[in-house]
Amino acid sequence: MTRSDGARATIAITCMVLLFGAPGAFAEVDNVAFQWTNLLNQLWCTAANGAIFTSSIQPQLHLAQWHALVALKSTGDCTLEEAAVAYASHKILSHFFAWAQDGAISPLLDSQLRTMSLSTKQKRLSKRLGEAVATNIIQKRSPGNEFTLGAVKDAVSANTNLALGVFRYFNGTPPANQIFVFNNIALEKPFVIPDPIQFVKDHLSNLKPMTIPSKEWDENWKGLRDIGRAGWPGRTSDMNLTAYLYGCAKINHTICSREQVATASAQSALPNTTSLYDSVTLLAKISVSLYDAVIAHIAIKYGYWFWRPIHAYPAGDPQHAPIPDWKPYRGTPPEPEYPSGTVTAVASGARPLYNFFGHKDVPFTIKGGGVFNCEAFVGVPVPDRHYGSVDDLVAEAKLARLYAGAHWQKSVDDAVIVANTVADYVEKHWTDTAPSGVLPDPAYLDVFARVPKKSGEYSPVRFDI
Repeated sequence: MTRSDGARATIAITCMVLLFGAPGAFAEVDNVAFQWTNLLNQLWCTAANGAIFTSSIQPQLHLAQWHALVALKSTGDCTLEEAAVAYASHKILSHFFAWAQDGAISPLLDSQLRTMSLSTKQKRLSKRLGEAVATNIIQKRSPGNEFTLGAVKDAVSANTNLALGVFRYFNGTPPANQIFVFNNIALEKPFVIPDPIQFVKDHLSNLKPMTIPSKEWDENWKGLRDIGRAGWPGRTSDMNLTAYLYGCAKINHTICSREQVATASAQSALPNTTSLYDSVTLLAKISVSLYDAVIAHIAIKYGYWFWRPIHAYPAGDPQHAPIPDWKPYRGTPPEPEYPSGTVTAVASGARPLYNFFGHKDVPFTIKGGGVFNCEAFVGVPVPDRHYGSVDDLVAEAKLARLYAGAHWQKSVDDAVIVANTVADYVEKHWTDTAPSGVLPDPAYLDVFARVPKKSGEYSPVRFDI
């Protein structure tokens, strides 16, 4: 991105934020599936206190809803759709948020059942069916965090080679109090795409970080140098707000993670007459596409281990003198830079919605509420955000990470390619096999991680069983 590109980016977001808080009513889909999705958002934001971590809870909820409807077809009783979805959802959320079962989860189920004219026999059938598919999905998920985290920590701790372009901690080794950011999702089995490393080789092999030095690297360096820098006099309030939309904790708000953006967009964009089956299917595709895309992105991220702007500017390179006092506008996570995880998550969740509407521009709104709770934005109200299209949402996520000083232009651009490639693969292969995503037993994992000796070398995290 050149200087002029950076200027255009600023103009683009200035136009976009004119839509923040704009007046006007909007209707949302309000059915059983979205009611449970909204409850998940509330519980997740309360439990995580606004922290952003990729979770398998959302796809498990939506797959349980979808599997319940698929299984219900064998009974031939379409009047049980709402009840089957409700019972499946109740089982998933009760498993992950047991502390909220009496206060929020069971009351929602009870209120939904009261609106359904079902016999005792029908309720029993719906309960058995919904809980059976949910239990099956839960039993197939088993985390292996400790194995993955240990291997990656060891690899980074042993990285005394601070080659240009290679990720490092700020002083070369992990400080004792450093929060290590690694989504062990890299070693989880995707729901639809095949082995992630093989998928990257087969479908995304043309993507890789910039060569240093190169013309592309020079353009990215110059393009981000000012717009991503703390203290740049050209920063605007709109730029700063955009930077805080993604990654800043929020109080009394139900969208605290990047995973929730797409489902909130779908609830606003879909006609309020959308059928329960179409709602459930779209939600499942959104969550599965997002989950699988983040796995693919992690396979790339922890393969190339590319450095962050916070590493590059103070270090300099053969093309550019160091800028010792360069600091990003917002703190950046201690994980490799390429490609952007935030943009991957937002774009992959948005792609199924884009496909649902046949690539047409459909306006929608993500409701605000509550306040930001980090750094310079403590207490600042979270605004409503109005979009003319899915592309506008993705553009906002890209600009947010640039204005934060967290990513290079190439990283956010390529993240969209990763997202769309995975989401389109999921769409094409959705009915090949029932999405399940069975993890290998972590007790039998041997995890290997090695930081590349030079920039551009690919050394992904691997495991043997």
